[in-house]
Amino acid sequence: VALRVTLSGGEVTVEAADRPGVEVELVPLRDNEVTRKAIAEARVEITDRGAGHEVVVQIAKSTGLMIGRGAKVGVRVCCPVGSDLTLRASSADLDGTGPLGEVDAKTASGDVTLENVGALEVDTASGDVRVRDVETTLTARTASGDVTVRRCLGPLSASLVSGDLSIGEAAAGLAVTTVSGDVRVSAAGGGDMRIQAVSGDVHLAI
Repeated sequence: VALRVTLSGGEVTVEAADRPGVEVELVPLRDNEVTRKAIAEARVEITDRGAGHEVVVQIAKSTGLMIGRGAKVGVRVCCPVGSDLTLRASSADLDGTGPLGEVDAKTASGDVTLENVGALEVDTASGDVRVRDVETTLTARTASGDVTVRRCLGPLSASLVSGDLSIGEAAAGLAVTTVSGDVRVSAAGGGDMRIQAVSGDVHLAI
């Protein structure tokens, strides 16, 4: 299953479990008319994609002068283990539980929290990234926010402007650049290691 979620503001919760089928629930997180309208007009559809399916959840951006009171929608998805996820959001948190496949998340503002992923690419202007285990490659870019990874079994690449990077284990090398922030890697090996830090402490254990 390939999940594609697009929204302006709110939160996205994805639960990967050992069961067939996909369930999608849209929940209002703000009690106003623009949120109710966004849910009513949301696009939720499923299409065949070769041997699997693609599930699209698209919530249109609210229009008009709604500063501080725009649509805020909670997207809750239950999907099979190993499902891929693509997220595009202006201001939304992502919380993923269970084993997911490839995850590609881009947000202007919002935290990304994941348990187990096959591969991860995350890009956020303002928000923290927390992931437990990555089976293959990890690419993280953040302008303002911390990145915390327990274990990455593939190549790891991270670019931070302002924020700390904490890695428990980087098993296949790493390439890190940071302008202002500390870098701590508890265990690294199996590949090239490159760390560039303009301002901040670096702790690397091999």
